[in-house]
Parts: sequence; structure tokens; C-alpha cells
Amino acid sequence: MRHAQRCAVMGIVMMWASVTGARELGLSVENRLGGDSNAFRTANASAEEPRAFYEISPVVEVREQHAELDYNFRYQPIYRTFLDEDRVDGVDHVQRALFDWQATPRDTLGFNQSFTDTRIVRLESQDLGDVVVVDESDRERIKRSRLDAYYSRVLNPRLSGRFGVEFDDVDFNSAFNIDSRAYGASLGGTRIMTEHLKMGLVAVGRFRDNRGVGPQRSSNAYIGNLALSLSYEFSPSASLSAQAGPTLIRSRLKGFTPSPLAVFFGATGDRQTETDLSFFASVDLEKRWQRGVTSISYNRSESGNAGNGTSIVDSVTAVLSHEPRLGLRLALYPRYSRQELVAESTIGGRGNERIESFSTTGLIEQRLTSRLRIRGEIRYSRVLQEQSFGSSGLEVISGFLSLQYVLEPWIF
Repeated sequence: MRHAQRCAVMGIVMMWASVTGARELGLSVENRLGGDSNAFRTANASAEEPRAFYEISPVVEVREQHAELDYNFRYQPIYRTFLDEDRVDGVDHVQRALFDWQATPRDTLGFNQSFTDTRIVRLESQDLGDVVVVDESDRERIKRSRLDAYYSRVLNPRLSGRFGVEFDDVDFNSAFNIDSRAYGASLGGTRIMTEHLKMGLVAVGRFRDNRGVGPQRSSNAYIGNLALSLSYEFSPSASLSAQAGPTLIRSRLKGFTPSPLAVFFGATGDRQTETDLSFFASVDLEKRWQRGVTSISYNRSESGNAGNGTSIVDSVTAVLSHEPRLGLRLALYPRYSRQELVAESTIGGRGNERIESFSTTGLIEQRLTSRLRIRGEIRYSRVLQEQSFGSSGLEVISGFLSLQYVLEPWIF
């Protein structure tokens, strides 16, 4: 996991090395009291055990924003203890870094970096990514690191180019899931067609290394994607952006020598290399109201999140946010995703062939003073995992009521 830790440190170093001027340090602490219908994350409905819990979550944030520079670094540890059960108590870590620097009127550099160290028992959080593994171990930990960096240049008043690199690492502490690491690069251009319309072309290449242990088989995947993109503004408050194109995925199983018994039963895995032709796409539609925002997004891409090697993920996410009066916010966040295995990653094809998940989160937030706010959240989630030898499901209802205090920012 050293690569993931280096990625987290890189986000901090790049930010501090490039900034000058006044910075703002923000501190806050949140106390939560809530309940969980399935504290042990068991897929057996008769074994579900509801539990009450208490959480404390401090946040430290360094930020700066002006015409040429905009960055935000945030770290949030979360400690959860169940009131009548200590076997699943523990600390989770969430870290984010955003950085955009307009070095010249024509050149911009930036990156989006994150690192999470969390447990299966915390997968209901909106902030922990899109890993949807069904596992009956309450102590299963997932460490994930992401880095997306870019350089863009305005070539003329209508044409701009962009080059990007990406890194993604998912590390499970269970031998039943496959660790995965990916490196990628992209190159594209965008042209302003009209006052409201932009169109472009982007090429993306990615290499994914799936590191199997025990019954899992290690594999590599090479992904190439060529896509058209467009961005259209219907009005100052409504916009659409979309990107779609064909994708070639070439998967190769690494060193596997079948046993005589596997040969006898025909489970030799004779297809060591597979080539799949697919398509990737993303569509984002957003409408901003005077007191709220409504948006819906669709995304189809490649991922190694499910712990079963290279997968294709389709996801639909919506956001409905409304502020009926000053200081009060209501929000709803429904999400559906479906992951399908690209190539077998276990002996005899006993991997997670399909994972479907649905969740919806309701939020009510009231600002009491300039420093104090109260928040309530409730979430329902269901995960269905289909394998060659059967299927299993996981259902969770959880929620909490919290009180957050924000300290006066320190300018330095």
C-alpha cells in the first residue's frame, strides 16, 4: 500500500509547494448519535443485529481561493463505538485534496486526490467512494487512493487542449478479495462551437494490475477508449455535459498452472486472454433553482472496486437539494450501480460475476448559529451479489442525529 500512501502525501506536498499568500485553517467537530439495522454487515437476514452507536468526527481543512489559485485540503477521522457492542468499534480515515492553479492566462494545472482507510461497516457513508463489496467480516478494511492530475492550455480563443494522468489503488485486507492498481493517461481537445455549445474529442488509455492471492488468479487489463464530448448551456441555470465512445478491453490471466484434478474436470482456464469491445459514457444534467439544485448523472466505466478484478460499472446518481428558508436544507441522494466482471479471476470462475447496489439517503440540516448546526441523516441500502455458485444480499437501514461546531477560521 506504499503507492497509495505516497499518493496521499503527493497531494499535500504539491499543494504547499505551489502556494503563496494568506491561507485559512478551518477546524470543526461533529458528534453523532444513531442506529444501524445490520451492525455486522451479515448477508443472512435472520442474523441481522440492530445496534445504537455514537460517533465523533473532527475535521481539519486548509483552503485558499482567489483568481489564480483555488485549493482545499481536508482530513476527517471518524471514530464509531456501538453502545452495547465493542467488536466493531474503530476509526476510519477520509482525506481529500483539490488544487487548481492558473499559472498563466493560457495555462492551468490541477489535481484531485483522495485517500480513504475504511471498513465494510462504514460503507453507508456518501464520502467513501463506490466500493460495494458484500462481506460478512465486520473487520474487513479497504484502503483506496486516487489521483487525477491535469494540464490544460488555451490554444486560441476557440480551441483548448488538455493532458491528464491518473492513478487508482484499491487494497483489501482480506484474501478473498483481489487488490487492484491502475495507471492511465488522457489527451483531448475542446472547441467552442457556439455561445452555448462546446464539442471535443478525448483519447484515454489505462493499465490495470489485479493482484490475486490464494484461490484468486492475478490478471492484467489494457483499456483504450476514444470518445466524443459536448457541453451545452440551455440557460444560465441549466446545463448538459456528455461524453461517449467505443472502448477496447484486453484482459490477460497471469501465471496459472492447473492441477491434474482441474484438467480432469475441464476447469483448466484455457482462455488466458480475452478481448471485449464495449463503450464508456457519462452524462450529467443539472438545473439550479433559486433555492436548490436538481441533477442526474449516468456513468459507464471500468473499475477494480468490487474486489473481483476488472469490471464494467454502470451507475445512476441523482441529487435533489432544497433550502425552504435561510439556514435550513433538505436533500435526497438516490444512487444505483451495477458491476459486471470482465474476465474470470478465480479458479473455476468462482468470482463475483455481478454486483448490484441501490441506496438512497435523506438529509435535513439546520444552522442554529454561525458556528453551530444540527443535522439528521437516514439511509437505506441494498446490495445483491451474484456468483457462479449462488447469490447473496445485504440490506442496511442506518441513520443519525448530529451536532457540529465550527471554530473561527485561523488566517495565516
